[in-house]
Amino acid sequence: MQAGRHSSNNTLVRIDPEKRFHNEYHVAERLGISVNTLRRWRLLGKGPVFRKFAGATVRYGEADLEAFVANSPIGGKPEVS
Repeated sequence: MQAGRHSSNNTLVRIDPEKRFHNEYHVAERLGISVNTLRRWRLLGKGPVFRKFAGATVRYGEADLEAFVANSPIGGKPEVS
């Protein structure tokens, strides 16, 4: 159920933005990689944490995606303090 959608009893259900899920096309675009690279990473156990719903639907959580980006190596020289 999406944020702001009504449940079967007409109660508005809100989903915390940190708990939203994205499909592989959105994630690939956001990371600047191809969908095939993202799929290869899944097979190799690399890349952001993903979940499978209904046995085949792959989704990436917003918090997991942000953690992956935050923990990815940064190129160039390390900062000197």
